[in-house]
This record gives sequence, structure tokens and C-alpha cells, in this order.
Amino acid sequence: MVESAPPSPLDALAAITCVQAGLVTRGQARECGLSTRQIDGRVARREWVAMHPGVYRVSAAPLTRMTIAVAALLHAPPGSVFSHVTAARLLRLGVRLPSGDVWITIPHESTRRSGPGVRYVRSRRIEGFTQSAAGHPATSVARTIVDLAGALGADRLRAVLYDCLRSEKVSTEQLRIAASAVSRRRGAGVLSQVLIALDDRLDSGLEAQAVEAFRAVGLALEPQHVVLDGGREEFRIDFVDLATMVGVEVDGAAYHSSADQQERDRRRDRRLAALGWHMVHFTTEDVRRRPAAMARSVAQIVARRTASP
Repeated sequence: MVESAPPSPLDALAAITCVQAGLVTRGQARECGLSTRQIDGRVARREWVAMHPGVYRVSAAPLTRMTIAVAALLHAPPGSVFSHVTAARLLRLGVRLPSGDVWITIPHESTRRSGPGVRYVRSRRIEGFTQSAAGHPATSVARTIVDLAGALGADRLRAVLYDCLRSEKVSTEQLRIAASAVSRRRGAGVLSQVLIALDDRLDSGLEAQAVEAFRAVGLALEPQHVVLDGGREEFRIDFVDLATMVGVEVDGAAYHSSADQQERDRRRDRRLAALGWHMVHFTTEDVRRRPAAMARSVAQIVARRTASP
């Protein structure tokens, strides 16, 4: 049996840059078979562009946010992982924080200091709290939420938790274990308090934000109410005021954006109207950007239906 020839240095390099956003380290290039002279020659000819000492971008590769992040990680000490805002973005946790920096958690014994565009966070508890995110090492979903809990605050943290729990990206047990591992951090305490108050009847973080808005205007709506249509069909409504038969739907884009989904919503609303319900729909933008106006609108409808004979 003829053995296949090992990949050429160029093929080996191409395989590395393909999974590293167009990047390669000096050490990796040497392992592929390039000499120091060959590496320096590529840098001198601008075929490779230095991103950090010993970290190069192939000039043909675009300079993207991901390239900048991976370059910072390749320059970080061994055992480092993406964390905080960067990990949240890669893990698609729906976290919105005004930070354009690359966040990396590094082993506690490292003396590496943060610099422009890169934030290093030292930690003794990295092992056991990592996972792959977009093909790169990152803090786990649970650990990322704990790390960001203090910066998010209770309301935004609650919304993130509902979404992550519903999509099964994380469990409450994983969150508690991660919080216990870094219990001295401010975020661990905030997370513990929010976990205690979670309402398992709510279906998403968007609904949790809507609840806060309704409470602010004195509305105590029942979440996830099921209406039976003569035993033939059942309809689940996001929020209801039973006394006035007002139903409120929060239409997140993931489940209400397609033409088919919108047509199903209209058919359902017509059937509910025939049963005596007054249905009101709000969008993600209404909940996130205009929560007070949304809540006042519902309160006015409830008040009018209450006053009607």
C-alpha cells in the first residue's frame, strides 16, 4: 500500500489560515516547514502583515473584526480563551454592550497587560468552563453570563437568561455551578438573585422585558394563557387580562416574520375575535425601544373594555 505524501508547507499553511481567519503564528509556520528566512521574507514583501509580535495575517485575507479578535487570542498566553463580550457575540447570546474591545480571559499567573483594543482578564478558574465558539476556544455559556452579569444589570440579565434557557444553551444548574466557581465576582451575586426570581411561565427574554413594562403601569397580566376553542383547538396567548378578554402578543422576529407565520397569526386572531377576545400585537422594537408606550396602550384598551357595558 502506497503511503500518501505529507502535505507541502504551503498546503499546511493554507489549512491553518483557513481556520484562523487568515492568520498564522511564527511557531505554526516553522512547524509547517518554513525557515526563519522564508518567514521574514514574506513579511518584508508584505505577503504577511504583522498583527502582533509573531502573529501574521496573510495579506490577501480581509481585515475583519474576527481577524482582529483571533490575532489577539493567538498572541495571548497559552490556555487563554475568548470571554465576556467577545464570547457572548461568538456564542450568539444576544448581549448588547457598548464595547468594541476584544475580551480574553488568561491564566491567573500570566503578567500580560491589557492594551489598545484588547482587554485581558486574569482567572484561576478557566478549566472546566470553556467550549468552542465559532471554532475558537471561549468561556462556556454559563461562565460568560456570570462574567457579564454585573455589567448587564438585573433587567437585561433576566432577558438573556430567559432566551438562553428556552433555547437550551444553558441550564440553571450550569449557571449555579459557574457562579459558585467565581463567587467573589459581582456578577455572581446578581445572577443568583435573578435566578431566584425567574418566572418559568415566560417564554423569552422579550416577554420578560414586556412584563416589567406592564408592571410599571399597574398591569398584572397572566402569561402564556391557553384558550380552548370548543375542545377542537387551543390557542396560547403571550399575555392576557382575563376580566376584559384582552390578549397581548409579543411578536419576535424568529417566530412571526415569515408570510406563512403572519397568515397563521391572522387566522388565529380572527378565531379568537369570534370567541370574544381583543388581540393586540407588538414587535420586538416596541418592547425594547418603546416599552412605556406599549404598556400605556394596553392599559388604555383594558380600561375601555372595563368601562364598556
